[in-house]
Amino acid sequence: MYYLQVIRYEYYRKKADSQHHTVVKYMPCRGKILDRNLRELATGVLTKSLYVDPSGIHPSVRADLAHDLATALNTDFDTVFHRLSNKSPTPLMRKIEDDAIFQAIAAVREKYRKRMVEPKTPAIQPNAFYFVEETKRIYPRRDLASHVIGYTELDNTGDNKGLAGVERSYDEQLRGKIGVDRVFRNALGANSVMEPVDPEVLESTYGNTVVLTIDEVIQRAAEASLRKYVNMFSADAGVAVVYDVKTGEVLAMANCPTFDLTNVAAATDFTRRNRAITDAIEPGSVMKIFTYASVIEEERIRSLEEMVDCEGGRWTVAGRTVVDSHAIGTVPIRIAFAQSSNVAAAKLAMGRLTPAKFYRHLVSFGFGEKTGIDLPGEATGRLRPLKQWTAQSVASLAYGYELQVTAIQVVAAAAAIMNNGIYMQPHIVREIRNYRGEIISQVLPQKLRRVCSPATTEKMKQLMEAVVREGTGKAAQLAEYRVGGKTGTTIKIDPKTGKYSRGNYIGSFCGVAPLEDPRICIYVWIDNPRGGTYYGGQVAAPVFKEIAEVALKQLKVPVSVPQEETSEDLNVVFDRVRSQYDVQTVAAESERNPLATLLEQTRRNDQVATGSMPDLRGLTMREVHEKLASFDHPVEYRGSGVVVDQSPRPYETIEPGDIVVVEFGSQEEYLRRLAELPESQSAAAGSSPATSLTTAPAVAATLRIARHGKEVPLQVVARVTPSVTATAEQVGAPTSNALVEDPDPRVRSGPAPDVGKSVWAKTLKQSFEASDDLSAAMDDSTFGEETPSPPPTSRPDTLERSVRSAYDLQQVQQESPTGGTD
Repeated sequence: MYYLQVIRYEYYRKKADSQHHTVVKYMPCRGKILDRNLRELATGVLTKSLYVDPSGIHPSVRADLAHDLATALNTDFDTVFHRLSNKSPTPLMRKIEDDAIFQAIAAVREKYRKRMVEPKTPAIQPNAFYFVEETKRIYPRRDLASHVIGYTELDNTGDNKGLAGVERSYDEQLRGKIGVDRVFRNALGANSVMEPVDPEVLESTYGNTVVLTIDEVIQRAAEASLRKYVNMFSADAGVAVVYDVKTGEVLAMANCPTFDLTNVAAATDFTRRNRAITDAIEPGSVMKIFTYASVIEEERIRSLEEMVDCEGGRWTVAGRTVVDSHAIGTVPIRIAFAQSSNVAAAKLAMGRLTPAKFYRHLVSFGFGEKTGIDLPGEATGRLRPLKQWTAQSVASLAYGYELQVTAIQVVAAAAAIMNNGIYMQPHIVREIRNYRGEIISQVLPQKLRRVCSPATTEKMKQLMEAVVREGTGKAAQLAEYRVGGKTGTTIKIDPKTGKYSRGNYIGSFCGVAPLEDPRICIYVWIDNPRGGTYYGGQVAAPVFKEIAEVALKQLKVPVSVPQEETSEDLNVVFDRVRSQYDVQTVAAESERNPLATLLEQTRRNDQVATGSMPDLRGLTMREVHEKLASFDHPVEYRGSGVVVDQSPRPYETIEPGDIVVVEFGSQEEYLRRLAELPESQSAAAGSSPATSLTTAPAVAATLRIARHGKEVPLQVVARVTPSVTATAEQVGAPTSNALVEDPDPRVRSGPAPDVGKSVWAKTLKQSFEASDDLSAAMDDSTFGEETPSPPPTSRPDTLERSVRSAYDLQQVQQESPTGGTD
């Protein structure tokens, strides 16, 4: 007894302990990946995998067992036999979910468990093959955000090794650990335990949950719109990144083509690549955002109305010719940016920035280095060191060549400008939670540096809004939000020749909204669109529009379009003027007179003879470009808005070498000029207007005003007076002094200049002569030169003054106090 209790005590204690206890292992369960609103994008479940221990299999039955297991598992004999011949335990089949397979394995096991190869020697030991619980990765949204989420591969615990995307960059947080616990067991065997697992041990097996900045709704909209336009233009690929300006959070990162996370093996390297962070491209004209911001930041642009000579669209620098897609003359800087003049960008950069300062700004914007976004595989892009720049580098860089940038670099830099100059750290993960859902760490917005001043931000907002309102980016306009942006069209390099190849392009657009307090910045590019349509304003701007509409509503951003700019409010002003001055509304279409029909039909069916100048009045700058696409004449643009005057006049003969001058003004100016009437012969002869005017019968005129893409029909009754001079004098008379502060600056005393009888003037004259009552009033009338209107203003009284002038107010003074004009 002494021997057992004292000398052999430790031996028998351990032996008894091993008989009553067992060590249980629990496989890790990989954590979830959620979107910012806690919707599941990836999750893990426990499944059973079949393992085999070859040491428990008698060699004489190995071939037979391999055949039976291969049949049960529906796999080939050689694979199974090879694994049964190993020296260590090995898996036969991972992540089994089919009940039929479980039943087939149980039948094989029972068959060989009872088989004896020698007396008291079974063919297989009880633990010859067994099941182990392992993690299986589930992606409920399949291909949604697949490039961001990433995927896993098998390790010794299941689908628990991150290979790409967030699965890789946050692998340590997601994977969990193997749990080990020592528990009591009963007489039924090692797998029959008598007590529950320690909760702390079980908790340690769960990986943490990673919450992304991605919004599933915005991500889905981005992918759908991108896919739609990539397919529409038969393009090779596309990228769209939606970025929170104020926080640096990526709200969506879409790639096309994409791939199914439930079948990664079927994907190719081409489809698996996250182009938003790996593909560096030459940005083209989108780069002008950063060129202009650099020049403005150096205080080398005092006013956006400064004039810049775009040289008719061709400018040679250092032996290389910079070319615009369309001829542009001397225009305000704002218009040069809106119309995406390469010449203007190159001249501003070369004339107002030193190479060293330009390089410093580009580095500050983040080009040439990784953004540090928390995704694997980010490319650096390419910005050559300053010492490697040539005489042409500043000009080329100004409009987006000689450097390569990634989509995340562009969107982060553009957002920094719109964020009052503060560059935020881009990130894709918002927070980490434990398996109970408790937040254990957060990724807070991080300010990295200042790239420009708030004053530069305000000027850049004006420039980018001009692109969308009157320039190359009109397709990005939103009905309820002010938008700013920049289009880009890049000629690609042919990899076979190493030279730029016309016919291979990247169309892009970078935009922000709402402009008064930017919340989102979206950058889109479409690679190699086909079918003859490749400009960024045509292929990428519509993608921005569709994504932004969804994103702003999803984020509950308040509507921001100013009320004074809507067509409804314009109608309200007209209604008020009609009520005050008793102007009659002509409602019936059939009651229009020849002038009303003419004004409308010239907008619709303008048939211009070869060598004649078309009528451009009322058109936007973009529409002018389209109308003059076949003209071999340099065009000089003045002002902004819609065309209010032009030279040569409509339908006049245009000679080779003639320069076309187009003046733009506000919609109100256009309306006012349409409503005015030709000067009478008596005014042209130098006679003074009579103190008592003879008013001709009323003339119905239908005016159409374009407001945010819609035509607003305004049918009014105007009275024909003998002289524009007299009419203008009456508008400025005391009865309307509260609204008209100064006399119309276009009114002249004395003879009107003789500008000749254009086809337009003759056609108007013929139209009026079609009515016997009007023939006398319109005899020998002409149109005079007009002074461009001042820039548009948001003051309500300006619009109302324009409306009153257009109506040719009926209740004006019948006697002129001075007999002339100021």
